[in-house]
Amino acid sequence: MHRFLITLSLLVFGIAPLANEKVIKLEASEYSPVGSVGSMVGIHVDYKNRVHVTHTSRRNNGALDIRRHPDWVIQSLASSSITDKRAMIRGRKSDWKSLFKWKEKIWRFEDPNNDGHYDKKSLFFEGLNTEVTGLAGGILFRDNTAYVTCIPDMLKISDVNGDGKADKTEVLVTGFGIHVGYGGHDMHGPTMGYDGRIYWTIGDKGFSVRSREGEVFHYPYHGGMFRCEPDGSNFEVFAHGLRNPQELAFDEFGNWFIVDNDGDFGDRERFHFLVEGTDAGWRATWQYRTNGKFGEHGGYNPWMADGLWKPHFEGQPAYLTPAIINYSNGPCGFAYNPGTALSENYRNYFFVTEFPGKNIRAFRTKPEGAGFKMVDEHVAHHGLMTTGINFGPDGALYLADWGNNGWAPHEKGRIMKLDSPRAIDRPLRIQTRKLLGDGFAMRDDTELSRLLAHADQRVRLESQFELVKRNASNALLTVAKENDSQLARIHAIWGIGQLGRKEQDAIIPLRPLLNDRDPEIQAQLLRVISDAYHNDFSEEASDLLSSPHPRVQLFAGLALGKIGSAKNVPVITDFLEANNNEDVFLRHAGVVALARAAEESPRSVLLLTRHPSESVRLAAVVALRRVGNSGVAMFLNDSSEKVVNEAAHAIHDEFSIPAAMPSLAGMLDVGLMASEPILRRAINANLRLGLPQNAQRLAKFAIRETSPESMRVEAIRSLASWVSPSKLDRVEGRFRDLGSRPVEQIYNIFDQHIGNLLSSKSDAVREATAEAISRLNYGNAAERLSRLANDKSLSAKLRASAVEALYSIDANEVDVVVAMAIKTKSPLLRSAAVRVLAKRNAESKELFPALTKAINGTNLREQQNALDVLGSLKSKETITLLEMQTQQLINGTANPLLQLDILEAAKANKSGKLAQMTLDYEASRAESASVDRFPELLDGGDAMVGESIFRTSYTAQCIRCHKLGQVGGDVGPSLNGVASRLDERAMLESLIEPQAKIADGYGLTTFTMKNGEIFTGSIEKKSANFFSIKDQSGARILIKTADIKSSSKSVSSMPPMMGILAPRDLRDLVAFMKTLK
Repeated sequence: MHRFLITLSLLVFGIAPLANEKVIKLEASEYSPVGSVGSMVGIHVDYKNRVHVTHTSRRNNGALDIRRHPDWVIQSLASSSITDKRAMIRGRKSDWKSLFKWKEKIWRFEDPNNDGHYDKKSLFFEGLNTEVTGLAGGILFRDNTAYVTCIPDMLKISDVNGDGKADKTEVLVTGFGIHVGYGGHDMHGPTMGYDGRIYWTIGDKGFSVRSREGEVFHYPYHGGMFRCEPDGSNFEVFAHGLRNPQELAFDEFGNWFIVDNDGDFGDRERFHFLVEGTDAGWRATWQYRTNGKFGEHGGYNPWMADGLWKPHFEGQPAYLTPAIINYSNGPCGFAYNPGTALSENYRNYFFVTEFPGKNIRAFRTKPEGAGFKMVDEHVAHHGLMTTGINFGPDGALYLADWGNNGWAPHEKGRIMKLDSPRAIDRPLRIQTRKLLGDGFAMRDDTELSRLLAHADQRVRLESQFELVKRNASNALLTVAKENDSQLARIHAIWGIGQLGRKEQDAIIPLRPLLNDRDPEIQAQLLRVISDAYHNDFSEEASDLLSSPHPRVQLFAGLALGKIGSAKNVPVITDFLEANNNEDVFLRHAGVVALARAAEESPRSVLLLTRHPSESVRLAAVVALRRVGNSGVAMFLNDSSEKVVNEAAHAIHDEFSIPAAMPSLAGMLDVGLMASEPILRRAINANLRLGLPQNAQRLAKFAIRETSPESMRVEAIRSLASWVSPSKLDRVEGRFRDLGSRPVEQIYNIFDQHIGNLLSSKSDAVREATAEAISRLNYGNAAERLSRLANDKSLSAKLRASAVEALYSIDANEVDVVVAMAIKTKSPLLRSAAVRVLAKRNAESKELFPALTKAINGTNLREQQNALDVLGSLKSKETITLLEMQTQQLINGTANPLLQLDILEAAKANKSGKLAQMTLDYEASRAESASVDRFPELLDGGDAMVGESIFRTSYTAQCIRCHKLGQVGGDVGPSLNGVASRLDERAMLESLIEPQAKIADGYGLTTFTMKNGEIFTGSIEKKSANFFSIKDQSGARILIKTADIKSSSKSVSSMPPMMGILAPRDLRDLVAFMKTLK
């Protein structure tokens, strides 16, 4: 009856109960209480059901975050090794030795009485604390050894003497995290793979690794997924081009999946099916591309311009293998139900945690072509700020609960368990726990072979590994060939594959299975053949590329990428033509197969320039890109813009193909292509080549009226940077030091073309030319600039650019032009004249009256400009004027729109009484409420600039968590209509003190009732008499206001923006928010 009344009350309140609650409900319980551990990241439950967690104190402390050091960005991007990174930190941070203070810990929790709550806690390891050390982001524990990911190393930390404490630390692989990068973009997710190798990930801090075998893997701007043998040998990059992957998981067929964190530009996170050799498209340099601070470096962002974050669409570049779907907000922990965990309803489900959103989502995958699609997605639990997750042998999902403690390290963590209460005593779960706990060393081959068909993946894997350890190839072969269980056969094949990596001939007896009736068996055998690099199977792999089963085709193509040759090209091209660029995973398989052929015989792939299929030619370009063959330039003449675009990317991007760069630069002469990605790369190719003929080409392109206006402007800006090009590439943002060039080169070019440039029909072209003249200090354009500045028919913006340019080149005409401009009706032009006059002749009799007039005028931007100029002037009358303005600020009579400008001008000037006045003013507000301390941020901002900050700031990352229109995240409240909900004070408070008031549905609140009951959850709805909250299990609870004794403050995951953004940025953001009605 009580349940009925609650349900009825929820319906009346407008909340529908979960229709399938009985099917999907999972409940959370405390394994260890709040404060039992600090800020956890990684978690792993060993087969004795002991919980091991990594506890970080280095986040925001010892592990540096580039957002706190924005002036390091260029040098950080220049770093190409851990040695470079160490030198930068020591050179830039005077107290770098303080970074050694913060150590990482590994804790072990045990529950010997099996009551579901820990009884014993011990410290397994403490350390990892150099100036280049990241945070211990992931842990895998097996055989008394912790495999730990912690930049810059993949570590093996062992308890050799069995006393419960680590006594041996080995570096298996090193060279990860060569940039400072974003905090949290660390190494995560060490997982024992289906093949007995360890897999793990890193975010986009890049890596430069030399394997034990001597091979170098240099991906300075990529996140990636890796694998190696448990002893660190045979390191490989499995996939790259990821931004911030964290934990990873594979299903019962060995398919790897990951959810990659994106979402900083209005893009979305990505759910990936990763196959070997995948390039997922992200580069760390793109993080800074659209931010205003780096506008001088081009501002173009390929990530957004090329739609690289989206699932496959027509026209998307073919070099990447895109996401299955855009999915999640802030994904972190990731795990696959091994088969017997939770309840039967959750078999074959993946689980992903959303750290700031406090969700645990669940879904299954379903084959679609050679790839997959997501199905049955839903929120399985809400309310916990979870990082890592891992299934225990007992069948529960263990959660590293960071708690509602913001982003900084703390001592308030706890370990939680998520489970299906009615399924805890299922016989299969009990059996699985006993099998895993007892181990497999004492079982004979017959029993191990039988267990290869067990319902739990972990039992199957451990049986497989034990048979491999014994070199029991006959037992494995028998199961692979004769067993009724598909999964048993697959594990047997994987086991033989493990043996085959040591001795290739171990695989030969499996050859008949390439004709098996089960296509999955064929696919898995192709996989292990590929891993063993067994060339004797190349003919069969080539034949199976024509299989009617996409999954077989996928692994046949991947196999040919390792064991194929040029003779396979006809079969590969037939395969690619039939695919018609539709299935991106089959396209990838064809590309790697062609790349293998191109290594052996470049001509065999270059001949494909004449192939009639666009899909084949696209794949050929990507294959040539992978091997760095300059013959890819031949495809710049293709009739398909898609192929030309792919070739331009291949030649220009990443490490580039230098020998083909002149061909790309010459594309500007053709005048046939209007595609921005192609033209930008052709323009930049000329800048990078840096010869006089390249500058001549850019100038001719810029004066061509039929060329796209924006690209003409880009050509001029490239010429403006010619003498000392920016260190960050104008297209990619990649660090490229092009050195310096003689200014005479560019002066000669301007002498020939300045007339045409300044007389263009395009104002944008003329403005860009004026800016170039200023930057280059080109003095032969004074007369033309004077005409522009004095031409009243032109736009004020263009005339202002001409005035600024005249000043920059110290033209004789500048004084006359300024005298004219300072008296015009245009506030924009007058402002430019005031700026120039203040710099050229601060004692001018015209300057003070102009400043006074501007400040007392009605144009806000002109007033703000005048105050900015006042901050730099030291004459008695200007100081007096600024003191008067500052006194009005202190008295509270200053124009609210100008308060920040007055304050900043006074701080900058520091003359006379100004320094003390500003100190006294700020001291008088120090004890005020947050918003009252900063009234100058409420008015006077620029909404357009504020929108740019919202969308592009790499420090604030507003759009990552807040939706605007249909773009942005759902972690925080939507900004749609925010101006109708909040006044300007509430807007500012939400920015500088986000904990003060939290929107309903965000953050957790604890209610203590008069009868002693305690409820914790997020407030979904409230009225005068009731609160409706969703608790940590996802259940809705209706609370009567009259029954509440007390309630705690809700906690926001948003950091305070003061200190992250400058005061002007905050003012502009408030101005933008005011427009969102």
